[in-house]
Amino acid sequence: MDKQQMKRAVCEVIDQNRRRIIDLGESIRVEPELGYKEHKTAEKVKRAFEELELPYIDKVSVTGLI
Repeated sequence: MDKQQMKRAVCEVIDQNRRRIIDLGESIRVEPELGYKEHKTAEKVKRAFEELELPYIDKVSVTGLI
């Protein structure tokens, strides 16, 4: 897969998940949390990763995810 094909594939996945991405962002926006106290946000992102079967490492720098 070349660079242009990869860009198209990524854009397609983003387009297919547009509503999910917007809903997650809105959910995070309406429940702001202070730095290093983003426990609700981290849980939401973890759930999204799990639903998409994406691997992750949690509890990085307290509440971060990789």
